[in-house]
Amino acid sequence: MRRKCRGNRGHGLSIPVVATRRGGPDGVITDGVDGFLVPTGDAEVMARRPVLLYNNPGLNRAIGRSARLMVESRYSEDVASEAFHEVYRALLSAREFVASR
Repeated sequence: MRRKCRGNRGHGLSIPVVATRRGGPDGVITDGVDGFLVPTGDAEVMARRPVLLYNNPGLNRAIGRSARLMVESRYSEDVASEAFHEVYRALLSAREFVASR
């Protein structure tokens, strides 16, 4: 069995994540695509999802691959660097606009 990981760490390792629909995970995980979201407080559903993944290796691999691709597309160094540069360019533009007044 694989070691436990949470959130993006699990996704980055191609491990499907099972999380509750409360807080941050519901903004990162697409239920049934790159992990599972379960209702907060529903221990039965929370317990069933890992069993589903364990009993269906193909589903486990497919969701794990989707999770890895999601992390690479949203959180890679290239994506983060480009986002940083966009903010920097916007700040420079704003500064130039203010200076021209």
